[in-house]
Amino acid sequence: MTERERLSRIFGIEPLRPMVPLAVSAALGVIPPALIVSGIIVVTLAAMYVDDNRKIRKALDEVKTWDYPVEGYREWLLAREPAFDLELRRDVGVELIEQALAAIDSAIEVERRGERVVRVIMRRVEVRSGEHVPTFLAGDRIRLAEVRDRVLAPLHADVGIVVMRMGNRESLGALVAAASNTEGAFREQAKVAPPDLQSLVHVGTSQLAPPREARSRTVRIERLLYAQGQRPSGAAAMAGALGILTLFGAAVAPLGILAGAGCGALAAYAMRLGDRGRAYAELAKAARWPFPVLGYDDWLLSGRPICDLEFGSPPKRTEVERALRGVARVAALTWLSDTLLRMESQPILHNAGEGILPFWGGDPRELQQVARRVLVPLHETHRIVAVRMGGYLDRRV
Repeated sequence: MTERERLSRIFGIEPLRPMVPLAVSAALGVIPPALIVSGIIVVTLAAMYVDDNRKIRKALDEVKTWDYPVEGYREWLLAREPAFDLELRRDVGVELIEQALAAIDSAIEVERRGERVVRVIMRRVEVRSGEHVPTFLAGDRIRLAEVRDRVLAPLHADVGIVVMRMGNRESLGALVAAASNTEGAFREQAKVAPPDLQSLVHVGTSQLAPPREARSRTVRIERLLYAQGQRPSGAAAMAGALGILTLFGAAVAPLGILAGAGCGALAAYAMRLGDRGRAYAELAKAARWPFPVLGYDDWLLSGRPICDLEFGSPPKRTEVERALRGVARVAALTWLSDTLLRMESQPILHNAGEGILPFWGGDPRELQQVARRVLVPLHETHRIVAVRMGGYLDRRV
C-alpha cells in the first residue's frame, strides 16, 4: 500500500484506483468513434486524482487551525512510534502533564527532554476501511484530538506552547527551548500549576465545544440522507443517466456522442444538487428549535455523538440530569461549568446502501424527544444560549 493510499484511508477518503478505468479507456481508444469517450474518461480520472490529493492536503492542514505552530503531522501519522515534542513558554511540573494524559490513555508515555521541553509518545491504532482492504497501523488521530482538546488547549491557555514538533520517536529531531531566566520546574516540582490542567485531572475536560470529526466523512451527503431516513439518487442512477444519454447521442450522429455525454453529466450533476438540497432541508427542519443549534449534521454522523448545552443561568444539576436520563440513552453527562453541560448519547447503527456500509451516528428520533420534553422546557426557565453538537467518528466501546 502506497503512502498516498494510507493517508487517504487514515482520513476516511476512498483512494482512486485508476487501472480498470484506464484499461477500458485504452480499449475504447482503438475505436475511432469512441475516442471522445476515451478522452472524457482520462480527463475525469485526472480530475478525480487531483481532487483526492487536494482532500489529503486539506486534511493534513487541520493542525494549522490550532493556536500554536505544529510541524511534522504527516510524518507522525505514518510513524512506527508516533511522538511529539512540546516547547513551553514557562516551566511546569511534568508529573501534572503525565496525570492529565493518563486520564485519557494510560499507555501514553511522557519524557522530559530539556528545559521546558516535553516529549509525548503515543501508540498507533489499526486503520480499517473495507472488508477486502488490508489493515495497517497509523497514528491515532482520534486520540490526538482528545489530547489536544483536553490537555494541550488548557496547557497552552495557562502556560503557552511555543511550538509542537511531530514525527517518529527515533528520528524526531531535538527540540531546544530558548534560554530562560527561571529555574526549570522539571528539576524542582511544579513551580507553575496550571489551574485548567489541574481541573482536568479531576474533572476530565476543559473543551468548550465538541469535536466535529464527521466533517471528514466520505460520501457525506449520502450518509446524511440515510441517517435521516432518506435515500440518495445513487451513483448507479447518475452513471446510468450519463451512459444512456451518451449512447443516445452516439446513435444520432458520431459527434452527438459529445453532446450526449455533456447532457448526461448535467443530469448527474442535477441529481447531486437535488440530494444536497434534500439533505440540508431535512437538517434545517429537524433543528428548528427556539434556540441556536450548531453542528447537527456532524452529530448525526458521529459514532460518539456529543451535545453541549449552554444555559443562561445555572440550573439544578440533579433535575437536569434526571430529566435527560429519563428520555435519552445517555452514555455520559459532564458539567464543564455551572452553565455548560456536555451530554454524550448512545449512537445507533444507520443502514445504508449504494456500496456504503452501515455506520454509527446520533439518533435523530431520540434527539427530537429530548428537545421537546427536556430542552424546550429548560429554555423557558433558564434560557438555552446555544446547543453545540458534534462528536468523534469512533463509538465508545
